[in-house]
Amino acid sequence: FKDLEIICVDDGSTDNSLEIIEELQKRDSGIKIVKINHKGVSAARNAGLKTAKGKCIYFLDSDDYLASKGILDYCYNLMKKNNLDIICAGAKTKYESDILKNMLFQYNTRYKIAHEYNQVYNGTDLIKLMRKNGEWTVTPSTKFYSRKFLLKHNIRFKEGLIHEDNLFTFRNLYLAKRIMVIKDEIYVRRIRDNSIMTTPIGIKNVKGYLNSFIDTFRFVEARKNEFPLDMITAYTPIGAKRDTVRTFLMLSKSEQAEFKNSLNSDENYYFKAFIEDEVNLTMKNIEKQNNNSVDTSNNIAFICDNKFVLPACVAIKSIIETKNKETLYCIYVLGVNLSDASKYALLSLQEKNTKIIIKDVCSEKYKEFEKTVSKTQSNVSTAALIKFDIPYILENSEKVLYLDSDIIIQKDLNDILNIDIGEKYAAVVADSSSLYVKRDSKYNVKDYFNSGVMLLNLKKMRDDKIPEILIETKRNLDDITLMDQNVFNIVFTGKVIHLPIIYNFMYVNLKRSFPVENIQLLNDKYESSYSNYEEIEKEAVIIKR
Repeated sequence: FKDLEIICVDDGSTDNSLEIIEELQKRDSGIKIVKINHKGVSAARNAGLKTAKGKCIYFLDSDDYLASKGILDYCYNLMKKNNLDIICAGAKTKYESDILKNMLFQYNTRYKIAHEYNQVYNGTDLIKLMRKNGEWTVTPSTKFYSRKFLLKHNIRFKEGLIHEDNLFTFRNLYLAKRIMVIKDEIYVRRIRDNSIMTTPIGIKNVKGYLNSFIDTFRFVEARKNEFPLDMITAYTPIGAKRDTVRTFLMLSKSEQAEFKNSLNSDENYYFKAFIEDEVNLTMKNIEKQNNNSVDTSNNIAFICDNKFVLPACVAIKSIIETKNKETLYCIYVLGVNLSDASKYALLSLQEKNTKIIIKDVCSEKYKEFEKTVSKTQSNVSTAALIKFDIPYILENSEKVLYLDSDIIIQKDLNDILNIDIGEKYAAVVADSSSLYVKRDSKYNVKDYFNSGVMLLNLKKMRDDKIPEILIETKRNLDDITLMDQNVFNIVFTGKVIHLPIIYNFMYVNLKRSFPVENIQLLNDKYESSYSNYEEIEKEAVIIKR
């Protein structure tokens, strides 16, 4: 493809990116450089669009890259042949770290297109169909545009806001009369730290969604006579309104007040008219749902404070995403001083057949153990000792699957939840770190288990006063290298059922600390026959991040 125009917009870069591009420009006359001064991604895209002279437009962020050689050539020829306004394509995802892959696993398939779209569509029909198929995305880089179409409708990115993609993409798709969809992946999206996607929700996010709602509402209102009713009901301002409510409730009380004070008269009008009542109603509904009882023996428990809300949300989402349709779960979150925003984030994950109940718990009784935290080799806090009291906190439950927040679920949990513990205290998985960490001789190394995943026999533990024994053992233990795990191993000696490694696969730790060449030692420990870690990962039900 020779007639190619590559427009690079320098928005005040501070590294040597500009020098690199200037050097490339000497070898390729198609490269053009546009300079703006810290105006943001929307202004950069608009500046590129203003400079462009070609027949087609493609937006590519500087931290991403094209998926294959010739993909833009293919899109250009397809557009030319069919006289198209827009082409929608798939995309790949590349994670910069295993931690990001585990935390944002949903993006692994977010941009895949699996369904067939074998015709030329108008925009409103295609939005409806792609949403029905779960394949609608607002990402501009999954779209290939006719420049003539963009100029005709004078559509630009709204500057000074984030989440500007929502309005831009919706307007384009609504106005387009000729669109085709291809399964081919047009680009690779890099998931990295310190991007909009991975940065915690703040006031800018809420403002972005609010303005997206306002502008989309006005756009729809101006065209209500030509808009199909089902499009208005399902796809227009409702999504932006929902995102505004969701992100506002994730702010702290002080941030919510700061957000309200920052609104101009226009924004304030729409917030009070359309958002505020929805916020209050949402919180009331969540509190009502949280107080309702649930009839299920499939109980799961997490311990969570405000620092661990994000990993807990990821873990819970993975439980929901991987469960069988008919499986019922009741997920208890034992919350330590959780803010309203944290509670909302957790409770908003609730879906049909998955009940989420937050139980406020106090960690004051464990203050005497705070002196051990600074000496411990782990990052756990005294809140981990709440595990000792789970039999009393969930006083009406006979059994619960306790999970640390730093896990990912890959399959339905029915099998482990229905294991018959009998008169044992727990079903556990042997701690794989025993393969490369020397344990004190006071512990039975062969049976030493990890306390991050435990199917607990709450009734038996209550009957035998185990919570009191755990606390007393902790108080008398001179070994403080771990907060709770050593204590459980002492008290539960001879009273556990050992499970396969697939129920607590510590993938990152093993890969980092235990050479795969020694995997036979792992097989001996777990009575398994794996050849590599990838085989275990494929079979694993629970993976520790």
